[in-house]
Amino acid sequence: PEKALDLMDLLYDQRNPLLHAMPASESNFFVLYIRLILDSPDPARAIGISTRLRPQIENPAALRALDNAILESYQNLELYEEAIPLAKTWLASNDPFGDSALGYYVLGSDHLRRAEYESALDLALQPIVFSSILPTEKLAHCYALAVSAAFELRDKDHAALLYEEMKTREFVWPEKDSTLKPYLKKIEQHLAEHEAD
Repeated sequence: PEKALDLMDLLYDQRNPLLHAMPASESNFFVLYIRLILDSPDPARAIGISTRLRPQIENPAALRALDNAILESYQNLELYEEAIPLAKTWLASNDPFGDSALGYYVLGSDHLRRAEYESALDLALQPIVFSSILPTEKLAHCYALAVSAAFELRDKDHAALLYEEMKTREFVWPEKDSTLKPYLKKIEQHLAEHEAD
C-alpha cells in the first residue's frame, strides 16, 4: 500500500493543476487514491483532496465512494460535528442490507458516546441482522459497537454472544476507534472471568 500511495501521490501532484480540464471519467480514478490516504499516517489529507475532486466526478458510484471516504475521514479524525450530519444523510439514502454499514457505525458511535445505549445497539444491529456472506464495509465496527452498547446496558450475555459471533466471522475489533477501543478489554475480561462457569 505504501508504494501504491507514493505512486498515486506523484500522479495526483502531476494532474492536480489540470483537474478542472480532465474528463470526469479520469477523475473517478482518484477515488482509489482517497482510500489509500485514509489508510495512511496522514488521513486528514483525504478531506482536502476529496473536496477538490468532488466537482470533477459525475459517476454516481464514484461519488458515493468519495462521500463515504469524506465521512470516514471525519470519523477517523474524531471530527464528529462534521461527521454526524453526513452520516444522517448517508443513512437516509442507504439500506441496512447494502455493501456498507458506515452510517450505522458513525451514528451508533455517536449514541454510544452520548450514553444512549439502546439507540446505539439498535443502529449497530441493523446491518448485522441483514448481513450475508458478502463483505459489508464497517460491519466489524457495527459488531464492536453492538458489543459495547450491550455491555453498557448490562446485557453481558448478549455482548458475549455478539463478540463470539464477531470472532467466528473473523472480524477484527477496530482498535483505532477511541470510542470502541476500551470495550475490547472489558468484554475479554468478562469472558475470562466467566470461562470457568
